[in-house]
Amino acid sequence: MYYLISHVVYQKAVPIYGPIHVVAEYLKLKKQKFIQITAPLTFEGKYEYIDGRFAESEEITDAGTVGKYLKDIFYFFKKLFANPPGLKDTVIAADPLCAFPCIILKPFYSFTFIYYTVDYADKRFDNAIIEYLYRFLDSVALICADRNWCVSTRIVEIRRKQGYGTKAIFIPNTNITTSLPTTQNETKKSSLIYVGRMEKNMYVLELLAACKKMLAAKKKFSLTLIGGGNLAEDVSNYIEKYKLQKFVKYLGPLANSDVQAQLAQHGIGLGLYGDSKNWNRYGDSMKIREYQQFGLPVITTDVPSNAEEVAAHKAGVVLPFNAITETGIISAIQEIQNGYATFTRNSVIVAKNNLKVKILDRALNL
Repeated sequence: MYYLISHVVYQKAVPIYGPIHVVAEYLKLKKQKFIQITAPLTFEGKYEYIDGRFAESEEITDAGTVGKYLKDIFYFFKKLFANPPGLKDTVIAADPLCAFPCIILKPFYSFTFIYYTVDYADKRFDNAIIEYLYRFLDSVALICADRNWCVSTRIVEIRRKQGYGTKAIFIPNTNITTSLPTTQNETKKSSLIYVGRMEKNMYVLELLAACKKMLAAKKKFSLTLIGGGNLAEDVSNYIEKYKLQKFVKYLGPLANSDVQAQLAQHGIGLGLYGDSKNWNRYGDSMKIREYQQFGLPVITTDVPSNAEEVAAHKAGVVLPFNAITETGIISAIQEIQNGYATFTRNSVIVAKNNLKVKILDRALNL
């Protein structure tokens, strides 16, 4: 039996597909029994417990940040005590707070504990007390864990410097796919897509300005935007103000299956990360991984860890995060379009090097 414990991001009541959902999908594929226990990362969403076909949820209440963290811990403990893991079971906990019950229970139940570092930052919280507790729990989880799954190569390097290199295993942020990645058709090279948050840190307004400029220059293109965020209304207003409706579609947050269907219809994937959120520097961009599974060349910045892989394999164009301009975005699009066959082929090579099923087969000995 496997136990999956994680926080989940919600956008407009839609759970955003993340690392723990990928593990759950893998275990279903392998016909392994598992229990999934999740809490919302913010005050949007709900607590969920899934055990096979049985599922239940609890609504979240706004009790303040500290109150929410205490409620999260209580919920995790309550569900684990209801069906405690045994000697032959494996618990995968996806951040320090989720790992806390494992730290307490492992000496008594002797299960295998995998601490899954799905994000990392040199400074995670502005509040000094919360930051200290976060670091403390992270350190104790590393001591107690049998293995430490790391979502990026940069986090693996951090763990080596901290003295946990023998436990650290790189688990890229890829999805589960039952079919091999294939190159994308060159006829789709003018069809662009961005999946992610609508926010300043992702340069979405700069991307729209580039589209406005391409339209004025009568260049052939279309853009689909998927996701929510604090700039969602600004994005909609920009599209309407500059009469981009025929060329730019904003679909809002979508379920992962619908995202996958959209990716198959597009030719270039965008993920223009800024550096204002310091955990992005240690992230392995799932959106980039998803693009590559469909053979989409990528336009990104030098912020996420796997941008290095994009550059090394020439699977797209990597722009400096502090020099994003409309002209730079347009030039990157044109560069990929001019060499599309090579870029899509290289993108598939990267995807095949990171097939999640094979990676988890090795990590879980299944």
